[in-house]
Amino acid sequence: MKDSADENIRYSIEGKVFIIEIHRPEKKNALLPGMYAALAAGLRQANETVDVNVILIRGVDDCFTSGNDVSGFIASATPSAERPSVAFMNALNESAKPIVAAISGLAIGIGTTLLFHCDLIYASDSCFLQLPFSRLGLCPEAGSSYLLPKQIGHVRAAELLLLGERFSASKAKEYGIKTMKNIRVNFEGWIQLLGMVGVLGGLVFVGLDEAVYGEHIDIEWAFHGGQLYLLQCRAITS
Repeated sequence: MKDSADENIRYSIEGKVFIIEIHRPEKKNALLPGMYAALAAGLRQANETVDVNVILIRGVDDCFTSGNDVSGFIASATPSAERPSVAFMNALNESAKPIVAAISGLAIGIGTTLLFHCDLIYASDSCFLQLPFSRLGLCPEAGSSYLLPKQIGHVRAAELLLLGERFSASKAKEYGIKTMKNIRVNFEGWIQLLGMVGVLGGLVFVGLDEAVYGEHIDIEWAFHGGQLYLLQCRAITS
């Protein structure tokens, strides 16, 4: 197994499970461009590793991720063929192996939108999620404007996306965003369950339909990119 190129992203393998851990607790696991690149590389390595059948994405005990570290993105704003954040979103979308997310504490912005690409989602009771894009004058990311209504219905998706308010793990379960709550954050008691998921995944699971999701994500990016030129958006961002 190749080590992560970023000290804030850690890789490990337990049985058939490839674990990707976001580990920047002093900054509430806020993501930097290098962390996005390491997340994408971890997903691709997991998919290329024959003995791995399932991928687990987790944070630290009291935080999944608080979203993007804006200062880091400003400091590294250089043109490139593929931004690290986009590379991560593409790696999520293209994964042929089941992705499991284990979340606790904060799951804000990308911490919530990446969940829509996961096959199983486990959360602690202390967890809360948020899609703050409308409050920040930003476009939803990672295909969320397509995936969320598809998963939970238009009305509930509109509530979460347009209001941008925090919501609890219980509400996420009620709305159908997550699979199960009350999971121990240290995962020692349920890594065996993931191993079972991995065995089943290796036999019958083909992951998300990347052809369908990828098409709609491309449409979303193109649409929202065009909207940035409108006067209303210029007024918000200027």
